[in-house]
Amino acid sequence: MKTQRNQICTVLFLVTVLGLLNSDIAHASDGILKLDSSGNGSAFASGLELDWYSGLAFDSSGYLYAAKRARHPGGGGIYKLDSSGNVSTFASSSTSFYGLAFDSSGYLYATDYLGIRKFDSNGNVSTFASCSGYAQPCGGPAFDSSGYLYVADRWNEMIYRFDSSGNVSTFASGLDFVDYPVYLAFDSSGNLFVTSWRTIYEFDSSGNRSIFASSSYPPADFYVGLAFDSSGNLYVAAHDGIIYEFDPSGNRSTFVASMPGLASGGLAFDSSGYLYAVPEPATLLMLALGGLAMLKRKNPSPPSPRPRPRRQIKFPIS
Repeated sequence: MKTQRNQICTVLFLVTVLGLLNSDIAHASDGILKLDSSGNGSAFASGLELDWYSGLAFDSSGYLYAAKRARHPGGGGIYKLDSSGNVSTFASSSTSFYGLAFDSSGYLYATDYLGIRKFDSNGNVSTFASCSGYAQPCGGPAFDSSGYLYVADRWNEMIYRFDSSGNVSTFASGLDFVDYPVYLAFDSSGNLFVTSWRTIYEFDSSGNRSIFASSSYPPADFYVGLAFDSSGNLYVAAHDGIIYEFDPSGNRSTFVASMPGLASGGLAFDSSGYLYAVPEPATLLMLALGGLAMLKRKNPSPPSPRPRPRRQIKFPIS
């Protein structure tokens, strides 16, 4: 018992020291991080009710939108933040929102457990697509340069494409997604990039797939959020607290390493080139509860993907 108390006290001491050395990042556990081109981080907004896979998206006026999970008090919704980090509620909901994306007309699209929602600039919502018999939220969303909307069906391992009227077609099928978040982003050439577990896939405009990058454990637990900068470099957050940078040829470097709580599903660049990320609120608490054993276990065996039955996602559009 005494040994366990000593371990926990030591961990709390280390966390305190980390907070003093890097207080802006440590205090952003329930908020949004802002990172410059050198990877220096500061707290853009704090005190929010987010999870690490909450989606982020900027509108054409530079406002940042962040998805709120419904498990928090007051239910789910979408935050709207100005360039100074001042927060307002754009939309409220009893369900959880995940991915966010804007179309060229300024409508915001959000995925939840029930389908794809469409919001006008005033926060009025309509259902763009309904998912029947589907137990997980759609991955994505992401728009191509022609205005088509893409979402990933993790259960049936497909990617769907919607036109502006909501007509759906299958863009790619027979994929090997696993039961983890799937994120989508387009490069400037119109290629679609998709994260799934430890792999980043690249799809051309015809739906032909290639592997852009893959990783075994270590170094990355699994890839989550992704975003392109204005130079065409791809930034991908890994669940072990690292953000990787890939050049257009697929060469990888570490942009930010070992940032406690950084396991961001939501990544987004503003017009000035700053990268925004959502940290995982529970990381430091888990370290404290787990004692030194968790700190020493840098490369534990990763969890195996859970087997699950195929479920049918059904459209029409409503």
